[in-house]
Amino acid sequence: MCNLSQGIKEESFNEGKIRTLIELVRKGRLSVEEAAEEANMTVEQFKKVMENSPT
Repeated sequence: MCNLSQGIKEESFNEGKIRTLIELVRKGRLSVEEAAEEANMTVEQFKKVMENSPT
């Protein structure tokens, strides 16, 4: 697989992972701190992503 398609695949996976983490936080099954850690983000970064997410 070429580097471009691999990068696109990884980016899509990461976006899906973050959407899932946001959903789990909103349902109360995961804390913001735990989700941020799983996403390799700071809590502040994760909260900002959550605010901008329509999900």
